[in-house]
Amino acid sequence: MATLPSSSNRKEVLYISYDGILEPLGQSQVLAYLEKLAQIGWKINLISYEKRIDWCNKSHKLEVSLLIKRSGISWYPLRYHKKLPLLSTLYDVIRGFFLALWLSKQRPIGIIHVRSYVAAIIGLLLKRLKGLKLIFDMRGFWPDERIECGLWNRDSFVYLLAKNFERRFLLSSDIIVSLTNAGVQAMKEFSFLQKSQVRFEIVPTCTDMGRFRPVSDETRDGSEFVLGYVGSASNWYLFEPVLTFYRSLLQLRPNATLLILNRNEHKYIRNLLLQHQVDDSRVLVVSAPFEQVPNYMSRMSAGVFFIKPVFSKKASSPTKLGEFLSCGVPCVSNTGVGDVQEIVEENRVGILLRDLSTRSCDRAAADLINVVADLSTSARCVNTARKYFSLDIGVKAYDRMYRSIDGESSC
Repeated sequence: MATLPSSSNRKEVLYISYDGILEPLGQSQVLAYLEKLAQIGWKINLISYEKRIDWCNKSHKLEVSLLIKRSGISWYPLRYHKKLPLLSTLYDVIRGFFLALWLSKQRPIGIIHVRSYVAAIIGLLLKRLKGLKLIFDMRGFWPDERIECGLWNRDSFVYLLAKNFERRFLLSSDIIVSLTNAGVQAMKEFSFLQKSQVRFEIVPTCTDMGRFRPVSDETRDGSEFVLGYVGSASNWYLFEPVLTFYRSLLQLRPNATLLILNRNEHKYIRNLLLQHQVDDSRVLVVSAPFEQVPNYMSRMSAGVFFIKPVFSKKASSPTKLGEFLSCGVPCVSNTGVGDVQEIVEENRVGILLRDLSTRSCDRAAADLINVVADLSTSARCVNTARKYFSLDIGVKAYDRMYRSIDGESSC
C-alpha cells in the first residue's frame, strides 16, 4: 500500500449542489456521502440552494445545520429561486459563481465537484478561470429529461442552450460520473466524444444501509400485504399504472394495502384514486420526514415504481430501488430504465414489466406474491443492495477520484 500524504496537505473540495441539503434527496444523495468523505479526511466546502419551504422550517434547518457542523463540513447555503424560470436560474448561477470564486480565493480548493447541470456551469467557469479540477456528477441527461416529461420543447432556445452546455461539460470535465452503465454507453455514441479521451466513472444512487435496513421478522405481520410507493407521482414517474397494478393485486390479495409516501402531491394522488375507482379506505398517503422513511419502507411487503422508458432514463438510477432492497423489500418496475433490468433480473429481487397493460399487471401481481412468499427473498434483496448500492461503495469511489486528481497515490 502506498504512503499517502497527510490530509492537511490535500487540496480542499468545493461541492456545489443545486438541490437543497434540507430536502430528503439532498440528505440521502449529497450529505450522506459528504459526511463520510469528511470523516476520512477530506475538507468539504458545500454550496447548496435551499427552497423556501425547507428554509422556513426552523427546527429542521437547525437540526441539519448542527449535523453538518459536527461533521466538519463548511456549509454555504443560498436560496433557490424559480419565479421567472430562466432569469431566476441565471440569477442563482451568478450568485453561486461569485460565492464559489470568493471561496476559491479564501481556501486552498483544488477540486470542484458539481452535482448536475446548473451547478456545472459554475464549475466550468471556475475551472477555466482558476485551473481547478472538475468532477461533473451529471445525475442523468437533464435537458432530455425536461423534454421527455413535457416541460420544454425540443426546438426551444433553452433546450438548445442546455445541450450546448452539456457538450462543454462533457468535453471539459476531468471526470464524468454517471449513475449507470447504460448512460455511459449512450454517451460513448455522442459524435463529439468519439475522439476524446474522456474518463467515466459509474456511481449509482447509493443507500445508507445503516439507516435503511430490514425490520426483524417479529415485527412483520405475515398475513398483511403492504404495497409501497415512495416519492414523486408525476413528470417521468408513471403513477396511473401503479393503480392498475394495485387493482390486479387486490384480485389475489383483497386485504392488500397501498402505502404511499409523498411530500406534496396528495390532492393529485387522491384525484387519480377517484378516477381509477380505487377504494381509498385501503390506501394510506403519508408525508413523512426523511428520518422516518426507512421505518415505513422496511414494513412494506413490496415496492412499486414505473418510469417512462425514454432516452434520458438510460442514465437514471432510481434512489428508491436501493432503498427498497436495503430494507429487504422486492420491487416491481418496468424495463428500459438505466441498469434496473439487469440488477433485478440477475439477482431475482423483483418483477419487471415490459409493458404496462392490465394483462401484464395481472401476471406480475401473481408473480410478486410468489416472490414475497419466498423466505430467501429478503436476504437476496439486502445482498443485492450491498453489492450495488451501498453508501460505502460510493464513498470509496469518490475518495479514489479525489485522490487521483489531487495528485495522491491510491491503494
